[in-house]
Amino acid sequence: MEKFKLFLYVFVVVVLAGAEVQAAVHSHLQKLFVFGDSYADTGNSRKISASSWKPPYGITFPGKPSGRFSDGRVLTDFLAKFQGIRSPIPYKWRKIGPKALRYGMNFAYGGTGVFDTLGGGPNMTTQINMFQKLIQEGVYSMGDLQNSMALVAVSGNDYTTYQARNGTLNDVQAFITSLINQLELDLKHINDIGVKKIAVNSLQPVGCLPLSTGINSYQKCNDTANLVAIYHNTLLQKVVQKINSENKNSKVVILDLYGAFSSVLQSSSKGDHITCPWLYKIDFVVCLSLELEEEKMCSLCKVIYHSIGAAHGLTEPMFNRTSAEFCHDYPSDALVLLGFWLISIKEAIDDSSRTRWKFENPLKPCCMPISSKYQCGSLNSNGTKMYTVCKNPKSAFFWDQVHPTQMGWTAVSSSLKTTLYRTEVQAALHSHLRRLFVFGDSYADTGNMRRISASSWKPPYGITIPGKPSGRSSDGWVLTDFVAKIQGIHTPVPYERRKKHAPKRLRYGMNFAHGGSGVFDTLVSFPNLTTQIHMFQQLIQEGVYSVRDLHNSMALVSVAGNDYTVYGKNGTMKGVIEYISSLINQLELDLKRINDIGVKKIAVNNLQPIGCLPYRTANNSYQNCDDTYNVISIYHNSLLQKVVEKMNRNNKNSIVNPLKPCCKPISSEYQCGSVNANGTKMYTVCETPEFAFFWDQVHPTHMGWTAVTSSLKTTLYSLSF
Repeated sequence: MEKFKLFLYVFVVVVLAGAEVQAAVHSHLQKLFVFGDSYADTGNSRKISASSWKPPYGITFPGKPSGRFSDGRVLTDFLAKFQGIRSPIPYKWRKIGPKALRYGMNFAYGGTGVFDTLGGGPNMTTQINMFQKLIQEGVYSMGDLQNSMALVAVSGNDYTTYQARNGTLNDVQAFITSLINQLELDLKHINDIGVKKIAVNSLQPVGCLPLSTGINSYQKCNDTANLVAIYHNTLLQKVVQKINSENKNSKVVILDLYGAFSSVLQSSSKGDHITCPWLYKIDFVVCLSLELEEEKMCSLCKVIYHSIGAAHGLTEPMFNRTSAEFCHDYPSDALVLLGFWLISIKEAIDDSSRTRWKFENPLKPCCMPISSKYQCGSLNSNGTKMYTVCKNPKSAFFWDQVHPTQMGWTAVSSSLKTTLYRTEVQAALHSHLRRLFVFGDSYADTGNMRRISASSWKPPYGITIPGKPSGRSSDGWVLTDFVAKIQGIHTPVPYERRKKHAPKRLRYGMNFAHGGSGVFDTLVSFPNLTTQIHMFQQLIQEGVYSVRDLHNSMALVSVAGNDYTVYGKNGTMKGVIEYISSLINQLELDLKRINDIGVKKIAVNNLQPIGCLPYRTANNSYQNCDDTYNVISIYHNSLLQKVVEKMNRNNKNSIVNPLKPCCKPISSEYQCGSVNANGTKMYTVCETPEFAFFWDQVHPTHMGWTAVTSSLKTTLYSLSF
């Protein structure tokens, strides 16, 4: 009963807190001014030519065409609802009466862009000039602007025009740069006019639009097109940071449509046939297939990696699900599950609002050998230390040439809590996770390596926790310890020490990870991942763990890159793609085997940026990462993501095929809303628009926009105060 009260209390507190925040939003932001294209247009496009004024557009809301490029509401409507106001009136209807102007105005025109496009409507600069003219005419005062916000929608019409005008991939970088430069001027213009709060969207994954995926029956995104979006978003991020740093009285935020679209599409997909990558999942093959000069190709690949740091916002699939959906899936434990869900959201929001982790030089290790002949912990024949240790390990991210410090792992594990809490939520349906079984390498090993040879058993390892070497490759805890802590259990006992502990210690699981090991055999003689799983299976056969024990357990699989160190001894860049593929194929077999043994909850890490490890950055005094090696991580993670999606097939998706539009023309000659000379419809409409993400070849449905804007709320709240 006490637990029931706890979760009910959490639910009430979160709901009331949300209501307070919403009320604060309403009291501050009274007007919304909108600029952009069809993702925001609510009726400016000409009735005589725009498809948005023809059936079946508007069939969900308001029940007839309303000038919106969807079956219902679009981004503007959801943003206005968030503010607690009505959607601002379209510019062309501005003379309807003074009352209609009190919520702001929408200057967005479907088909337009930052530059002039094929659509022929007013470009971004012209729209802003129209806004400025109204202010000069006294329609809006400076006081009105102080209590207002601007939405700037850029959904890619400029790139469609660039392609139609025979633009090439060789010149696309320069075009994107010029577009972002002009967009920067436009954002500053809005700011100078007097609007101090501006939301501008990142470019959605344009390669996942039905316009791009129709060629493969809506099964696979176009990664080359998505690469354009990523580069666009990377430059946009820099511009927004620049504007905010130059003007402390203004606030410009990015509505992460790329992340939101990707999240919704991925969480809705069935199996492994859909590939809409996040920033860190871009396939290395994309760079190779661009056929650019080597210098430009390398530049783009670097941008892909560095754009990881620009990703922001709470866009995990779990944040796009409503409490009602959870209750539908798990009616018997709805309240308990909802409580866990709300706690996890609160935790994630708390994490995102905390001060960023600060390390003096994140690339420089705390424990440094005095030369390349030695390593952390080395002593010469006289017993003299051949290494130095920084004064404050808490100020360093890396402990040695490869491994994070305890503070480094603290920062890393903090960012993983959302994922780990999601596992806890699922486990709450049955019981708390009682056992943790660990496989992998030194990122997870808590004492399996031999004391006689492993540096992890020598000082200064362990100086933070437990104050002496403990077999962990850090100054304190490693990944396993933090995962166990989140689960609320003791760290599982290392396999090599299993007989030295009482049976009670085995109840938390077991750690089979060995430092220096890999998916394949490495330079050391420790058991590879397959062998570690053999050891696990043998314990089950011996009755150490029962099948029931496995049902209440989780597996952690750590792959930190030892296989690539081995490959780097004699392998070539030409063969690295094939090698990564073979490694991921073997890893897939290993994950499936753990699952087949009986562990149904598995956490596997993606590969950290190995080009940022101290032993890669030492050559430049720990100032710059080696992007060549980071690209290996990106490709590894891209293939791993596909494997995980394949293993997590779920047939209970509400969106049947998220890439397939609801309103489809019968051929490429027509579009949604087209009729022939006899008035016959040249399109088909799905029976249930609420189960489709895309409405037509470019625009989301009402339900699609609902899902997207749901994941943007955290960003929008940040504008309100």
